Amino acid sequence: MVTLRRDIGHFMVQQIQSGRMGPVHPGAASLIAWSTAHTIAFFEHLGAHGGKFDDSMIQATLQCAWKCLALRPS
Repeated sequence: MVTLRRDIGHFMVQQIQSGRMGPVHPGAASLIAWSTAHTIAFFEHLGAHGGKFDDSMIQATLQCAWKCLALRPS
């Protein structure tokens, strides 16, 4: 778990440095990714959506989060 969290953080830093993400806090961005993944898995485990979210909903959720993280300050 520690390695995964660290690797997600490094990924976010790389995305910020490359300009693919806005100037966000990489730890907070990592927490968004980590929390979203766990929430989806938790809901599926509980049986929500028949135990499996529709792939299009997961894609839309990830796109929404990514677009918000990629915003540039005005």
